Amino acid sequence: MKIKSIEAFLATVESGSIRSAARQLNLSQPAVSKALKQLEEEVGAPLLTRGTKGVYLTEFGKAFFVRATIISQESTKAIEEIRQMRGEVNGSVSIMLSPVAAMLLAPLVIKQFSYTHPGVKVHIFEGLQASAVDKLRTVEIDFAIAVVTKPNLLSKKEFEIHPIREYPMVIVGRRGHPLKDRTSLVELSSADWVQIGAGGHLTTLINDFYESKNLEPPHIAVECHSFTSSLAMIESTDMLGMVPETWLDNSDYSNRFCKIEVQEGIVYNKLQLIFRRDKPLTPVAQKLVTYFLRLADT
Repeated sequence: MKIKSIEAFLATVESGSIRSAARQLNLSQPAVSKALKQLEEEVGAPLLTRGTKGVYLTEFGKAFFVRATIISQESTKAIEEIRQMRGEVNGSVSIMLSPVAAMLLAPLVIKQFSYTHPGVKVHIFEGLQASAVDKLRTVEIDFAIAVVTKPNLLSKKEFEIHPIREYPMVIVGRRGHPLKDRTSLVELSSADWVQIGAGGHLTTLINDFYESKNLEPPHIAVECHSFTSSLAMIESTDMLGMVPETWLDNSDYSNRFCKIEVQEGIVYNKLQLIFRRDKPLTPVAQKLVTYFLRLADT
């Protein structure tokens, strides 16, 4: 199976037509059509159907598309890795970060890494454990730094997991919140809460905190998949949420939000480095990991 045929297939699916794929690959339409025909003959099944509005994946094509994407990405990574081993500092690194890691670790790490590796492009996705696992399995990212809330879903045969840093999380409301002087989770149970998420998944931090104290979880009024929107919601309403305590050391946040301290203490966001055991990190990806670890140790 030729990589060029797979690239022709992926370009056709992504662009929606053979004509667009040919333009994207700088090939003639007959050349793309021939590559697709050879690919279908090789797999022994039709992968695409042609319609008046373009091409569509068959059921066989949908299954093949997932594998073809991985093959293409792995091929690119293999070439980049060899070049990096030869001393060329270029290529790309794709990572997924939880909102906490994206805000508290990434800015300084990426600044330092970009200075020492100007030829490397860094792609950052934001998401939680479930999103990270999905993208690691499809080889869309090299590694993730996320909070592992369900370690039983991460097989040690499939993934390597290393602790990065623990961040204390605190309950916050808007400045002057009517519940700002409450001192227990029970007293906050009547409030509406914002459940914060990223990458299509939600954190279970609030529910886990309540349940760890044998309390019924509070009412989640809004499930928000954007950290920025979540903060705006908390700031503009009487809803409560949870953010890293270190945020409140910054006047930009402490002037807008108040911390509500409860007798049950605080809960910790435990950031973990996650990558696939069977997919070794490229030299530049390993270097980026080193930068994250170095900052986390300070």
